[in-house]
Amino acid sequence: MDKLTNILLNLPRRTQLILFFCVILFIGYFLSKAIFTNYSATNQGEQVVQKYTCPFNYKMYTLHTIPKDRNNVCGFEIDEGDNPMGIAPISKSLIHLDQLLIQDQDDANIPPQIGNLQSMTTLIIADTDGEIGIPPEIGDLKNLSSLEISKNEEIETLPVSVAKLTNLKTLLIRYNPKLEVPDSLVSLPNLVTLGVLGQNIKVIPVKVYLLKKLQTLNYSYNEISKVSPDIDAMTSLQQINLQGNKLKTFPEVDKLQNLQLLDLSNSNLSSLPAGVEKLKKLTSLHASGNKLDDHAVENVSQLTQLISLDLGDNKLTKIPPGLEKLQKLQYLRLSGNNINVADAVSLKQKLPHTTIDF
Repeated sequence: MDKLTNILLNLPRRTQLILFFCVILFIGYFLSKAIFTNYSATNQGEQVVQKYTCPFNYKMYTLHTIPKDRNNVCGFEIDEGDNPMGIAPISKSLIHLDQLLIQDQDDANIPPQIGNLQSMTTLIIADTDGEIGIPPEIGDLKNLSSLEISKNEEIETLPVSVAKLTNLKTLLIRYNPKLEVPDSLVSLPNLVTLGVLGQNIKVIPVKVYLLKKLQTLNYSYNEISKVSPDIDAMTSLQQINLQGNKLKTFPEVDKLQNLQLLDLSNSNLSSLPAGVEKLKKLTSLHASGNKLDDHAVENVSQLTQLISLDLGDNKLTKIPPGLEKLQKLQYLRLSGNNINVADAVSLKQKLPHTTIDF
């Protein structure tokens, strides 16, 4: 300390003054910041809202169990016997609600006050038997990132305001027999996961192929007979599931270098997609229940990262050449073909760590 004092005292007068004023400015800045922060917190009163992060495994409350202090309520469910309208008078107090589940309903309307749930990220409407009215205020949920509409017998349409859910990342619509899925919903630009299952869809909307952020595309169990070649431009895709459709062919996929799962089971295919053998990250290839012959699968051994391969129930008469090279393979299904049992036993010896279903 004495050395520092001596150094400062020996500095030129002008340098000492400059250092002095710098210290004064530094102290003044932090004092003013502290005073301003304290003033704001004191005078804004209720406008100061403490940030709250919902725990990972939060409790789901109901209309009967919800506490008087609702500030920390993160999950809420409206189940059988409860009316969705019951959420209307308490909607503004659910300031940190993260998830709303509406299920097992008969002829009920979701109140427009759902638009007050501005913190909500997940909305699930499922397993309803009667008519469910969905208000246009659903489009006001600016922070909604996950929407599921599943197994609703009487829902026929969704409000056009769903096109405003531009922060939606996960969309799952499955087995709603009367629902007409709007193109504006499945083409929201920030979608990462898109699942439209069992909706009798005949054509994948053109705008879906423009979703550059999409990683999972699932249109399984529909009536799709053709997939656009534009799918090869969806280079962010990691999973494609189109099982249970009416495909006869599938477009080239060699540019989908991030693809890890390809499921084309039970889709009436006589060949695998061109370029599939070039997908170096592919770990799961499921193509059972098709019309694949020996020639159609002769290149699968080039997929050296495969962990799961299902070629069951096709028209194979021999084991695809080079399968013994797939040392990462954990599961192989070949049952339902006309393959010699001796060849299968021989393959098992070469792949001792692989579960093989003959």
